[in-house]
Order: sequence, then structure tokens, then C-alpha cells
Amino acid sequence: MIPYLFHLPGVKNRDLSTGLPRAGASVELQSASFDLQKVLNTPHGNNMLLFYSRKYAVYNLCFYESITRNGFCFIWGESEAKRGANEIATIIQKYIENVDSRGIITSLILYSDSCPGQNKNKIVLATIHNALLQSNNLQAIQMNYLLPGHTEMSVDSIHSTIEQSVRNITVWAPSQWATISQLARKEPAPYNVENLTHEDFLNFDDMSEKYFKGNLVGKISKIRTATFKKSHPNQMKVKFSMKDNASEEIIQIIAKPRAINRRYNSSLPITKAKYMDLKKLCDTGVIPKIFHKEYINLQHCNSKDVLLDTDVEDTVEENDF
Repeated sequence: MIPYLFHLPGVKNRDLSTGLPRAGASVELQSASFDLQKVLNTPHGNNMLLFYSRKYAVYNLCFYESITRNGFCFIWGESEAKRGANEIATIIQKYIENVDSRGIITSLILYSDSCPGQNKNKIVLATIHNALLQSNNLQAIQMNYLLPGHTEMSVDSIHSTIEQSVRNITVWAPSQWATISQLARKEPAPYNVENLTHEDFLNFDDMSEKYFKGNLVGKISKIRTATFKKSHPNQMKVKFSMKDNASEEIIQIIAKPRAINRRYNSSLPITKAKYMDLKKLCDTGVIPKIFHKEYINLQHCNSKDVLLDTDVEDTVEENDF
């Protein structure tokens, strides 16, 4: 079944599509929710010697398909890329390309939370539309943003399954997360995992800058659904409420073809303080020798140790209830 908004009256037994068929009604439809797992700080475990050490951040953006029950994990480390809108958009494009390559799916419904720095912004919306136009089989994509503070998505099951699998073990190195994530679930099948490097990430800033007609400042934060159709290539149909009788607004797309360049030319440095903590864990033998190179070879610099690109959601809009 597709992820529903259980907190809204009358929606438990229906999907939230706008002009798209009900999930499960056709093999031509796919429904998926996606979300970043909480940061996988590495080394990860209950070893007291790790407690006071700064750790290397690993990110995992997951997709869960409600119809096929397939799970997808896109994993990268903080030295490869950040976790902002361009990184999320890059992976959304990868996922859309995967769905399109199956050859039979024509409609895709996506669900996410309303985090403006990652999911709910013009970069992601422009990327979804651009990916649809580049696809061979997909004819429509709808993006649904769940209400802040009331998010319940099927993709959460991937996060909890992975977290459960490492409850009683120590993850010593970033490279271990891919195998751990893949094998965290046995049935109906292991998760599909892709490791990403800085070379995979794209920069959609220029493309999205003048993608939509008019000033969308303040409007994007209110969007609940955005629907793109190949039959109307210059339109984004949006709704600002999940209610049945919510009105629909058409936003014109005025984008011109642009080259999309890489986001990064090289890997990113971690802070010197973090590097020294990790090196100390290696030098003292806390981290097994087989994993030392993963840490010792990290670039580092004198900068603040902060995690940019918050995953805090928008505030709740009263007219959504």
C-alpha cells in the first residue's frame, strides 16, 4: 500500500494523487517515499572508547516503493558531498532514471517530508520536471509533501531496519555501511545500495534559477502537491492543501536547456579536530588496523565542525487540516 496521511480525515483508503491513477490499480504506476536517515556517525557502536571522539558523518537517502516493497539506499560520506538540495536532487534524478529504465512504469508518485533545505525547494521541483522530460517511458510524476510534524512514511521502515541491524555491533568504518544496509533485510529481498562519490553529484543551481515563471518565494513552502505531465510540458500543477476540494494552481515553466555540471571537483576536507580524533582512535588501536587507511587518507582543514543543510521541516500550515 502507498503511504497515507493517517492524521487527515477521510484519506486512509485513498491516495493523494491529482489526476494520477490509484496506487496498486495498474502495473504502470509506482509509488515511493524517500527520506534521509539520521546521520550515521562512524565509528558507530557502544564502545566507551568511542564516546568522546568526533566521528565521520555518513549519509543515507532511502527510497521505499509501496507497491513492489523494494528499498533503495544511496550512501555517501561527508568528505564526498554535503546533504543539501543539490545532493538530494541528484539522487532523486538517479531514482527516476531507475524507475524509467524498467520500461513499464508511466506514472510515479513521490512522498517526502517538508524540509525546505533538502526536499521542498525549486531545485528539487525543477529536477523532477527535467528528469520527466528526459525519460523514455514515464508520462507523469507527482511530488507530495507531507504535513510537518505529522510525517509517517513507509521509508521509515528502512531506517529502523538498518538501525536494528547494528544495535549490538560496532561499525568501524564508513565502507561497512553499504554492506550492512544491503543485508539488513532478508525478505522480500535485500535493499538495493549504491555508494556515491563527489563525482556523482550535480549542480542544479543555474538550471533552477529561472525555471518557473514569477516569484515563488513564500509559495513553495505552502505547496502540498506538485504534478508534472509530459502532455503539459510547460506546466506545474500545484495544490496548497491535501483536502479533497483544494483548488489547483498552474505555475508556468519557462526553463531553457542548460548544461548541468558537477557539484564538486574534488573530495571535501573534514575538520582538523575531527581528523585528529579519528587518527587517535587508529593510533591507539581502537579502530582495527584494516580500516586505518579510510581515516588516515581523509583530507582535513582548520574549519568549524558543523553539519550544514538542516533537516528541520517547515512549520505546519493551519489550512492543511
